[in-house]
Amino acid sequence: MKHKSIRVSRGIVDLVVWFLLLGLILITYQDLPKTFFQQDEWASVGLAFSEGSFAVVNHFSLAELAAGKVRVLGTMLNNILLLRFPFTMTPYITLALGVHWLNSVLVYIFSYQFTKRRFIAIIAAFYFSVASISSGAVTWFSAHATAIPNAFFVLISLIWYMKYLQNADTRFRNASFVSAILGFLFKESSIFLFLLLPLLSVLFGKTRRKLKEVVVDHWLVLLYFVFVVVVRTVGLLGDEGQQGVFVTLQSNTFVRLVTHAFFYPLLSFSQMYIPPEIMGKATSLFQAQGGLARVAISDRLAFYASIALVVFSFWVAYRNKLSSRAIHFFIIYCMLSFLPFAVLDRPFSSYLESRYYYLGVIGASILLGIFFDFILSMFRKKRIQLFVIVLAIFLLTAGIYKNSMFVRREITRQVIAADERKQFLGTLKEIYPDLPNNPIIYITGDSPGFYGLADLSVPFQQGMGYTLMVWYFDTGKVPKSLLSDMFLWNINDQGYRESEGRGFGYFWDLKRLTREFQTNPHLSADQVVAFQYIAGEKKLVDITSQTKEILIKGKK
Repeated sequence: MKHKSIRVSRGIVDLVVWFLLLGLILITYQDLPKTFFQQDEWASVGLAFSEGSFAVVNHFSLAELAAGKVRVLGTMLNNILLLRFPFTMTPYITLALGVHWLNSVLVYIFSYQFTKRRFIAIIAAFYFSVASISSGAVTWFSAHATAIPNAFFVLISLIWYMKYLQNADTRFRNASFVSAILGFLFKESSIFLFLLLPLLSVLFGKTRRKLKEVVVDHWLVLLYFVFVVVVRTVGLLGDEGQQGVFVTLQSNTFVRLVTHAFFYPLLSFSQMYIPPEIMGKATSLFQAQGGLARVAISDRLAFYASIALVVFSFWVAYRNKLSSRAIHFFIIYCMLSFLPFAVLDRPFSSYLESRYYYLGVIGASILLGIFFDFILSMFRKKRIQLFVIVLAIFLLTAGIYKNSMFVRREITRQVIAADERKQFLGTLKEIYPDLPNNPIIYITGDSPGFYGLADLSVPFQQGMGYTLMVWYFDTGKVPKSLLSDMFLWNINDQGYRESEGRGFGYFWDLKRLTREFQTNPHLSADQVVAFQYIAGEKKLVDITSQTKEILIKGKK
């Protein structure tokens, strides 16, 4: 009866923790529904409109998709959402916050399963739930269908694998393997898990195992890992490596890959605990005393902080034998989680993009709990222990509050940009709910250039022409093939093109538009709608009649 009551009370504690996590996430991300598409989402919507549920996926072979190319499961989930709810934010926010809450609960479960300490599990789950460094996975729409579900399956895989180690039931092992592969097909950054699972069996298996036995038991994930590496390496050495931000754009590819593979994990280890806002202030102090660039100073600070954290971690492992293997494992976990990003460059910041930290913060959160638990265990007297617990709660609360405020501040920044963009697009539809046949849209403005880009007179971070094609796609005036071809996608692109017996054009330069009319006798002023954006007032003015007069005179 006593054991039953203990189980009931622990179950109540678990439920309270889970609901507190939900409340904390909802408070932190409460303004997220007010945000709007930022950049890449417009390309995703356009491709989904033009190619359907299999957009992007249908351009690759089965072998490439099986090797994680274009994140096949995440891309298809995203396509389905975009087709069903193209400009409604609620479904995406619900997916992001719901799965992020589930991931926080799974961090709690996995932490307790791994350490048998609820104190550690609570710290880990609460820190993970609001860590500002990884919040980009929750706040960026393009990551909702990839990064967050990816972490969900990674955590499920780890939990099932621990059950396998505890029970020697191969069904749990096989379920873990399937979950690992499913997570990888949502986002390829979890490729390190295929090496981590065999390592888990070596570190935490009940009996010492030979290498051959480990390989035989994990042949499925190891074979899949080799398959993925071969297929993706061939891609990087070919056309895939000549686009985007891959390091293969340069001649010293191998050196840079090795450098990134060493420095990214090491720098990121401390960055998972030090938000960019705090690192930025520290960098400014040192920059005032020296002449180094901000990125170089920030790199150095992150490097020294990571070395200090690694030394502290090994010292804790040495002093606390019960936690030593767990500390070693999670340090390895954190480091491996950043290896997949060695193929990327980060020339403008010491930090990688926020969403790339989402998986790594799982390990960092559990390590944080272990560190707090170790400090508590150093004091034997109950009064001192109580004081340390109160101090730990205060520090944890302060850290959670600060991270939560950083997240809310970033969301507020996005909301301000989203309000301007939604107002801009809404005004367009109010003035012209439909477009003429073969429409040509001209937009000028008085801004010296949004986002520091000359001639960008509209508050969008991608090609305005492509954005307009997506926004007006429901009018039936936009050829699908232009969306598939990414016509007018690059920022400040302009031009006119016809396809499928229809045409579409966008211009921001009146001289260029006039030349287009002079060289193309088939164009008519009746195709044109024109606007001026007054940035200071955030006001869009219809200047169609004036523009038509100019074009007619120019054509004569």
